[in-house]
Amino acid sequence: MGALEFEAEILEQFDHGVIVLNSDHEVCYWNHRMNSFISTPASEAVGKPLNECIERLSNSILNEKIDLCFSDGMSQILSSKLHPELVDIFPFYKCEKRYFAMKVILSPIFGDSQKYCMLQFVDQSPLLAHEDYVRIQAETITEQERRHEEDLKLANIGQMAATVVHEINNPLSIITADAETLQFEKKAKDFSYIKAKSERMLRMVDRISQIIKGLKVIAHQGDWDISDSYSLVDTLRESFELSSEKVHKNKVLFMHNLNDVEDFEIVCNQVQISQIVVNLISNACDAIVNHESKWIRVELSKTESEAEIRVIDCGPGLSKEVKEKIFDPFFTSKPIGKGTGLGLSVSLSIAEAHKGKLWLDESYKNTCFCLSLPLEWEFEEEVESEDS
Repeated sequence: MGALEFEAEILEQFDHGVIVLNSDHEVCYWNHRMNSFISTPASEAVGKPLNECIERLSNSILNEKIDLCFSDGMSQILSSKLHPELVDIFPFYKCEKRYFAMKVILSPIFGDSQKYCMLQFVDQSPLLAHEDYVRIQAETITEQERRHEEDLKLANIGQMAATVVHEINNPLSIITADAETLQFEKKAKDFSYIKAKSERMLRMVDRISQIIKGLKVIAHQGDWDISDSYSLVDTLRESFELSSEKVHKNKVLFMHNLNDVEDFEIVCNQVQISQIVVNLISNACDAIVNHESKWIRVELSKTESEAEIRVIDCGPGLSKEVKEKIFDPFFTSKPIGKGTGLGLSVSLSIAEAHKGKLWLDESYKNTCFCLSLPLEWEFEEEVESEDS
């Protein structure tokens, strides 16, 4: 098994079949209980590709789930009840004149330098034979739904934490830079220069305060503070200022058309709209880091009913696989440790809370994300009745 450390004696005590595969789908371990399901003995199976040990495995749903277990590092579950295709893979699951109803659990195992996939083959026949099977299934589904809701709550907490850390770091960087400038620059003797720097630092402190208050907004979906009108041009310029350090560090040519458009206001939460733009610019910087000629362009336009903000970069667009999952929470195309997979999902939630949309605009030959926001809002006033 190489670097994989586990006690074979423990797996031998399992009351169900166990197979462990390496990344080449070769059998590394095969416990004795597997002989109840498949006639191939362990001595013949170990070292061989699983396809050679189990007939009809190629191009099957089980093979697909094994690939997902290795690529995504997430457990997978199959059952003959929910996946009748298993019957085609294991048509002769028979022992002591009875057939088995099978559930297969696939789990990733991480060694020192390798990844493995453990397959557990569980006999569900007693459950299927039980006269209360339908009731048990209903209770199981209810419990799964409850656990899923709890998982979503935990995911939201993770979103809030990751988002606030990311968003606070940007203004803190500006405050730090300005403070160091005032400390060492000769210009610091000029009062107007000190005043300008101080005002910018105060704006950044105010932004941090608004972000922290915004935690309640994210925690209580629907309770968004969207009531004031703000200049969209000013909002974008502030977003550019917050993104400037990363843009400069990555040596990206940054362009925009704000000097060519007439300014206008929209009803919004200015901090949250800026958060979307900063996130899109940050993602663009990461996506084009290896390009020779790096550029990003932000375009603001207005229709009769909507404002549209497009963030375009020099990239060639996204693959089909990435496009399908790009707005999913925790999905990231960045290397491990470089992204949380939360930025776009949070941005989408903010856009929808503003009755707007955020999408990948595939009409451009380069990578382009578009944020559209309504120019006018129809507020729903809540009337509270008082007891007389």
